[in-house]
Amino acid sequence: MQALATYERRYKAKLRHVIADGFFLSSKICLNCGQIKTKLRLSDRTYHCDCGLNIGRDLNAALNLNAYGANTELNN
Repeated sequence: MQALATYERRYKAKLRHVIADGFFLSSKICLNCGQIKTKLRLSDRTYHCDCGLNIGRDLNAALNLNAYGANTELNN
């Protein structure tokens, strides 16, 4: 149990909060090619891009936010 607590402390020490701008288009940016879909309705639950990427809209947004956070961390 001691090892788990030590690992958890080390893991939490590496966490960093990054706040994306409210206008960051996380669900409208293609994770694969970066193309921005201007006509994406809230009722569209799957993101389909011309590059061939088909992914759930929420998963696409989450992965875009993760990439945004990683890039922000590298630039600081």
